[in-house]
Amino acid sequence: MFINKLAERLRELRQEKCISIKELSAKTGISPTAISQWENNKRVANIDSIILLANYFGVSVGYIVGVED
Repeated sequence: MFINKLAERLRELRQEKCISIKELSAKTGISPTAISQWENNKRVANIDSIILLANYFGVSVGYIVGVED
């Protein structure tokens, strides 16, 4: 469940900021391949990456993984 929600929320947050996967990669230091795999439910993000993404987007870790709205 959380993997699907992370994929959904990550894509939504990225699109709300109008940035590409490549731009998000450049701003966070996370590889574009990893970001793409997370958005497509092909790989699970580690906690460090989830925290980095939550901080970048200004949301809580709970929000980005789908345990809070």
